[in-house]
Amino acid sequence: MESAIDTHLQCPRTLSRRVPDDYEPPFPMFVARADESLEQVVMAYLGVQHAQQSQRPAALAALRDIVGSFESPDGPIQHDLTHHIDNQDHHNLMVVAYWADAAAFCRWLRSDAVTGWWESEDRLTEGLGYFREILAPRAEQLETLYAFTEDFPGVGGIMRESSGEISEHGYWGSMRDRIPLSQTDWLKPTDELSRLGRSGPGRSRDHPWPRQHRADPIRSGLARSRGHRARTVLRGDPADSASRYGLPA
Repeated sequence: MESAIDTHLQCPRTLSRRVPDDYEPPFPMFVARADESLEQVVMAYLGVQHAQQSQRPAALAALRDIVGSFESPDGPIQHDLTHHIDNQDHHNLMVVAYWADAAAFCRWLRSDAVTGWWESEDRLTEGLGYFREILAPRAEQLETLYAFTEDFPGVGGIMRESSGEISEHGYWGSMRDRIPLSQTDWLKPTDELSRLGRSGPGRSRDHPWPRQHRADPIRSGLARSRGHRARTVLRGDPADSASRYGLPA
């Protein structure tokens, strides 16, 4: 049995775990491991939205354009595709891309091909909706949880290795205990919302939304073909992460 927090991220605790040291989980679970060179990851959620079925071919073509841009030398290590129908019956085609190098992500984002496509006037006249959300947590703000030890989906796929059986799961508060920062930080949210982004005069291109310090985006899924459960959580300040790299809201 080992800790979910890798050895190079462990430090003397000023805050205790939520279970005693002799706690034994009821079943085995694992986390993705990366070496010390991984200091930060980038997760880009890129979406295309359409309301009418007749718009589906155009939306799929736009999604193919986004995925095609990943072929750049600075493109993501891996990406996932998903589809969601929201509470207004709009179809949302999503690609989630993962980088282990924030600098490579910034080069990709600011490349002529990517910038030109997103800022093209065509994006305003196609009748489709586009959105992107960029999260860039540091290693001490991130945790994963898997019921298996290979072929990790999500951000675990860029970490490559697996832990042995970990102790921080199966109890209330175990997610927090898997986050390295929780060793010394209560991770309390703030009550204030901040707005990050820009909107040009008369433009409908950019609509920034409020963000809360230390929000917890959670990716949770079930690989039905294998009966495996996976979850990825990050704890941090998404707005701070975005501003650090000059990212769009």
